[in-house]
Amino acid sequence: MIEFDNSLITHVEEMDKQHLRLVALLNNTYEPLKIGYPELESHRKVHEIFRREVKNLAPYVERGDLKAFREALSYSWGWLYNHIAKTDKKYGIYAKERGLI
Repeated sequence: MIEFDNSLITHVEEMDKQHLRLVALLNNTYEPLKIGYPELESHRKVHEIFRREVKNLAPYVERGDLKAFREALSYSWGWLYNHIAKTDKKYGIYAKERGLI
């Protein structure tokens, strides 16, 4: 799970609200993962890698590094899209095939 702390605050109110909502949505996906999904551990590792990458970029973004900000934004949106379209979709197919959703 991702902890939305000061390292993720951009001080752009609307952006921070959206990021807070995104983090909450991502964190809420953790609970349904307890259905015997065989790739659960690798799924969790993917989330951990994402969290680590964002935390690594956070200090640069906080200092106003525009390149780091663009990189963080690009990485986050790319990760989110690919994660939903590939990783989460596989989870959904697994759950649906077993009548769990």
